[in-house]
Parts: sequence; structure tokens; C-alpha cells
Amino acid sequence: MSYKNYLLLLASVLASCVHSADTHDQPLSSFEASSLCQKTEVALVSCQMDEPQQRMLAICHAKDLPEVYYRLGTHDKVDQGVTFTVQNPLLRWIDSSAYTTYFGFKDSDQYYNIGVPQETHGAKVFMDIFDQQGQEVANLSCINNSFVDKTLASPAIIDLDDKEIYKHGVNFPYDYYTNE
Repeated sequence: MSYKNYLLLLASVLASCVHSADTHDQPLSSFEASSLCQKTEVALVSCQMDEPQQRMLAICHAKDLPEVYYRLGTHDKVDQGVTFTVQNPLLRWIDSSAYTTYFGFKDSDQYYNIGVPQETHGAKVFMDIFDQQGQEVANLSCINNSFVDKTLASPAIIDLDDKEIYKHGVNFPYDYYTNE
């Protein structure tokens, strides 16, 4: 092995050992094979989007930190990533009438609602994106459902009940953020 190849290999190994909240440029080896969650994280949501780019959507909980990450992209390139902490938490609502777990957050000037239906045949994860006026600008879905632990507790997640949601309005999470 040449000295140059040895240095490249060493740099690659060291880079995969360092934890970083910014995962936009993570190497392929740091992600799980079928997810955008890193090997040091637990998947709360993970699925492949129903689109030509074959991007994946993931919500991941750090095993060793009170952080949760949203990622959308491929193993080669994460197009969008948001880090949730105690100060900037992810919202989670389990709709008891629809048997669906919703994750909601605001990023820049858009609001995101990721729905994970009960694990039944034909159910698929979906994502609705709303603009600053609460108008839907995108409705995306996955090719499958997410069969991972969407109920994992974390200090970086605020759990909301039906009463809290309906108090603000049912356009989740837009109404929650704009009617606080």
C-alpha cells in the first residue's frame, strides 16, 4: 500500500469515528445500509421516498446525546438535515383516532409534518410541507412504511396529546407554531 493510500485510509477511518451533528457530508460508511441514520443512532423513522431520486427520509436519535436528527437525501448526499435538541425540540403527536404518529418541525420558513401510520398492509410514511401562510407546498410519500421505534423517548422530543393539538388547530405543526 502506498503512503498516499495509507493516509487516505487513515483519514477515512478517523472521520467515521468522530461524531458530528452536521451530517450533510458524512461518508457512505457512517450510515446504516438501509437508512440515513448513523451507526451510533437509533432510527425513529426510516423509509425510501417514492420519487425518481430514490432519496431516503430518516429521523434518528443519538444513542449518546440528547439529540434527534432529521435527514432527507441519499447515502452520497444529504440534501436537508435538522438537529433537534432540548432547546429546539422535535414535536411528536400520536393521533389516537387515526392510529398515526406525526413528527412536526419548522425549518427556515417551512413547516414539516411527517406521518407514520400504524403498521398495516399498504400503509406508507408521508411528509407534508407547508409555507409561512400554512398552505401545503408539497406532499411526498415513501414506498413503504417505517417499522422502527417511533415512540422512543428523548429530551429532544416534545410529546403532544390530542387535546393540545386540537387546542391550536389540526394543521400540524403549522397551527402549533403560529398559535403558541
